[in-house]
Amino acid sequence: RCLTVHYPLERDRPIAVRFGTETGYTSDSFEAVDWTSDGDAVVLCAIDHRWRGSIVDTIDLGDHTGFVLDPTDLTLPGAGEEADFLDMADLADVTAGHERSPG
Repeated sequence: RCLTVHYPLERDRPIAVRFGTETGYTSDSFEAVDWTSDGDAVVLCAIDHRWRGSIVDTIDLGDHTGFVLDPTDLTLPGAGEEADFLDMADLADVTAGHERSPG
């Protein structure tokens, strides 16, 4: 089993906002987002920068599950490409889709 972690750039902000503001309780966050498969049944969002790893362990985080990965593949910006990755400060104006679950 493996998992892919996407690193959105500034140009990917609409996708990040969609996943940060819409929840499975009220809508399908995955609808209207382009997806592909890498041939290993790993689904990839239309974000070019990502890394993949084998799942080594899981951690119960209450309303989420954390994954411990052994990295196996890395896709970074190409030579000469500016990497303007999004971070929490870039999304400070975004209101979360739901309150954190108690736990």
